[in-house]
Amino acid sequence: MDDTSEKRLSLYGFEDTLFQKQRLADAINNDEITELEIQNVIWNHDDEELRSVLDRFLDHHQDLDKVILRGGQGGPSQFRSVRNLCLQQVSLNPTYRIQYSVDKLVELSLLSLSLSEELLTPLGQNLANPAAVVEKIDLTDSRILRQEAISAFARGLQLNASLKSLCLSECNLMDLGLATIIEALRGHPSISHLDISFNKGRSQAISQLSSLIVETNTLVSLNIGFLAFGAGREVGLTTVFECLSDENRIPALTILQVGGNNLRDESMEHIVTMLTQNKSLIHLDLSENRFTNEGIRLLGNHLGRMSGLRVLDMEANRFDEQGVEILAEAIPSNKTIEAIEMDDSLVDTSAGRILRYHLDLNWGGQRILLQPPESIALSLWPSILARANHWTEEKGMLQRQPKASDILLFFLRNGPFSLQH
Repeated sequence: MDDTSEKRLSLYGFEDTLFQKQRLADAINNDEITELEIQNVIWNHDDEELRSVLDRFLDHHQDLDKVILRGGQGGPSQFRSVRNLCLQQVSLNPTYRIQYSVDKLVELSLLSLSLSEELLTPLGQNLANPAAVVEKIDLTDSRILRQEAISAFARGLQLNASLKSLCLSECNLMDLGLATIIEALRGHPSISHLDISFNKGRSQAISQLSSLIVETNTLVSLNIGFLAFGAGREVGLTTVFECLSDENRIPALTILQVGGNNLRDESMEHIVTMLTQNKSLIHLDLSENRFTNEGIRLLGNHLGRMSGLRVLDMEANRFDEQGVEILAEAIPSNKTIEAIEMDDSLVDTSAGRILRYHLDLNWGGQRILLQPPESIALSLWPSILARANHWTEEKGMLQRQPKASDILLFFLRNGPFSLQH
């Protein structure tokens, strides 16, 4: 039994085969085991006894919470009622197929694998099954070998009604493959998180993205960072920004990541329009693009009209301390942005410290200034000031500890109505 968890049975490739068989046999009747982990085991097709013992173990433990196969070569393919299945960096036979109960599997991770048509076709069929309950699929860093395999997988996505999260990051998908996947997800009834970053999308994929955003009411998080990975040219995301700017039909999207797409200052005009019109988008990642001080100036000119945005990631762009000064001058007009991420060398400047001071005020509750004086109840003040004295480190929102006294001083200087209470 693995020392780290009494509920996990772990088999390792360095162990003697006889020892592996004995541990599996001893664990068959141990009902406390909920997880099986197999690391770096090379399965010998001639060793039917080991496979037989494993099959007996899986037969008895049909309600395992999680099975992990990491490294090695080959391995079991029948997982029955497993709820969470992960295969990572396993060398698989091209004819390998995964068999599982469609009404039991909730999470499937196939990481750093070569995914053949023989594997993805039945997976697509399982996704299309009305009884399917799978909610999360992660294929990060896996290679889908043929367009036919992508099409088979996409057909399953199109008919599926349970999936909530799909990650296809670093799958080396070309434009047609990406477009096929995106088109299949248009109008999906439950998908909320989609990551297609670090692929090789072009015009076909981008044209499908706009339709996906508009037609899919459940989509709240979209990562299209490094969409044309390795191309070295700007990815034209104007249509994406425009569809997120339509006041008459604002999509549900709250998180948008477009880092690493070589976006230049010309794109900032479309981004600014999106951020001033769209009140639902709260997190925008523009990191690792090519925005200079001119792009930052355009952003700063309209910062006060961006009432939905909370987190803006501008790390690894091409603006300097002048750009930070522009943001520092503009941020007092905004009461909602709580974090603007940028390079450490810029954060530590005088303008960077001023910027962070105002961001901390926003995080601490300064946005209450947007409310009519009569709507601010006395009972709210303890909560506001308590939060100001509570330090937190949320993902993408590292803050210094603001002080309640800072906020009170700011209110006294800028909000005379506070004296009424």
